[in-house]
Amino acid sequence: MTLAEIIIAMALVGMMFIGIFSMALTSRRLTEAAVYQNAATTVMQGYIEQMKNMDYAELLLSPAAGTSPPGRYGTNAAYIIPTRKNESSTGSDTLVVSPLPVIDPTTIAPGTIPSTVYDNIKTADDVNGTVGDMKLHIWLWVEDKTPSGTNGTYQIKAITFVYTWEFKDGSSTKYTTWSVRSMRSLVPTF
Repeated sequence: MTLAEIIIAMALVGMMFIGIFSMALTSRRLTEAAVYQNAATTVMQGYIEQMKNMDYAELLLSPAAGTSPPGRYGTNAAYIIPTRKNESSTGSDTLVVSPLPVIDPTTIAPGTIPSTVYDNIKTADDVNGTVGDMKLHIWLWVEDKTPSGTNGTYQIKAITFVYTWEFKDGSSTKYTTWSVRSMRSLVPTF
């Protein structure tokens, strides 16, 4: 073998190693993003399940359009829905409803909070225990969807969550916005 062949072989092996290394880094970043997405979806599904199983009267309706939301960190019992972080938590993890109308999540610019919503801010720790690694901004609406002309036993409320989460991806912050909607009737269905 000549020195030229060895140098060419080493260059080819080096390029292959760089390709494999960059592919592994990209795979890791995509996996981490999927973990964050799954965590946000799980949190939101937990809130939906709690609201579907609570007493119908506890699902407070959103105020009318044009009502200014309560102070960003203020509380008003007329707008608070009592939820919990988990089964064993003794304190509440309340959610505050936003004034109607429901915002279309596709119209929200990444990283912005609409001025017409109440921003329920929640933080979650990552799998490594980093406190507040993922921040959720949750906006909630509860609408009366009872058809007109029906008696009082046929009542329906629509629960709509629009949520955005942010997380660090290296040195940059990433934002993703999603929504979830469910219906709750006067008679709970399990």
